[in-house]
Amino acid sequence: MRDEMKLFVDVNLFIDILEKRRGWEESFFIIRDVVEGKNEGYISALTPAIIYFLRRRSFSEQQAREDVKDSIEGLNIVDLTKEMIELAINEDKGF
Repeated sequence: MRDEMKLFVDVNLFIDILEKRRGWEESFFIIRDVVEGKNEGYISALTPAIIYFLRRRSFSEQQAREDVKDSIEGLNIVDLTKEMIELAINEDKGF
């Protein structure tokens, strides 16, 4: 039996599922495992806004909001602060 993994779930996985992009099933399985408690999932504080923006293009305000709520249920939201952004910008990756 493997230990629970902590996963950062990129917004593109949600977009894969919501728009049924090619390979969306793999993205679904990753998120499903988080929702079912097999893994611990984290998303960016920007993810709900991005999902809302993309869904609102094609659906009503209410539907877009419901899609956001459904999409992020069971996930932890990683705070996005000015300090975090500055640390990321200034990090030397050695490229």
